[in-house]
Amino acid sequence: MPLLLERKYTQEQNLSASEIIAQLRQLEQKIRENEAVFNMTLEDDLLEACIYDGKALRSRYRYYHNMARRMGIKAGELR
Repeated sequence: MPLLLERKYTQEQNLSASEIIAQLRQLEQKIRENEAVFNMTLEDDLLEACIYDGKALRSRYRYYHNMARRMGIKAGELR
């Protein structure tokens, strides 16, 4: 198994379901905050930064969401 894949599976095994749920909740909050800042921003450079940050947050959320799915964590456990 390539080192990169081996490291990925090791990281997943080290995270508990509660840690993944906590990460997802934290990311949901950060995404809401990012959207609020985006809606209040008028400067082009700041809008670009908000867009970039929002994409990064959503990518991180997808990563943890997929990890939760692989571990069999149900949606009800997230609330």
